[in-house]
Formats: sequence, C-alpha cells, structure tokens
Amino acid sequence: GKIRKKETPQRVSFYMRDELVKFERYQKQFHFLIDNDIETTGQLNDMKQNAEDKIAELTLKRTKLYSKPDAKDEIFDINIELKELRSKLRMCNNILEDTERIQIRYNRALELDDEAKKQDRDRNRNQISR
Repeated sequence: GKIRKKETPQRVSFYMRDELVKFERYQKQFHFLIDNDIETTGQLNDMKQNAEDKIAELTLKRTKLYSKPDAKDEIFDINIELKELRSKLRMCNNILEDTERIQIRYNRALELDDEAKKQDRDRNRNQISR
C-alpha cells in the first residue's frame, strides 16, 4: 500500500511563538477585565486588595479548622475558594505588570512616530525649498 507522509504543521519561529503566547495571555487578561467590569487600574487595585484580604481571612479561618477533626469538608471548600482567589490575584498582578510594560512601549512608539513625522516634514520642506 501507499505510505502517506506525515503532515506536520509548519514550524513557527521563536519570535512568533513568543508573540503568540503573549497574544493568548493578553486575550485571557482582556476577558478577565471584561467579565469583572474593570475599566481602570484603580478598580483593578481594589479587586486585588479585596482578594488579598479575603485570602488572609480564609487562611486564618482554615488554620483554626485544622484543630477540629470533623472539619475536612469545610477545609476542602475553603481550599477551593482560596485557589480561585489566588488565581484572581495572580491575574491582577500580571495585568498590572503588563500594563506598565505596554505603557512604556506605547510611549516609545509615540515618540518614534513623532520623530518620523518631524523627519518627513523636514524632508518635505527641503524638497519644496529646492
């Protein structure tokens, strides 16, 4: 019989792979912000603070429950809630870090754009004056 060659997807460069990973991370962050109706960094910081406070409260509550022999179900529920809160907290921290990085790059892009426009204007003036 005929042996079919394996159809492998085209390899992606390291740069492109990194950009795809970033894109997926930014997509998750965007959906997180939309789902939680967050529009400003102040709201994001408030959510982060609330999550930290709730984590501290639940951790303390769980610590007290360890001494009780019949509290396994409560501890299990607290652990599930802590896992969700820590996930939210991680997402908030990642968004804040990425926001700073993106803002710096955006400002740099604006500077480069302004320089390019200035050079174009200077070039046009020189051509008109000739």
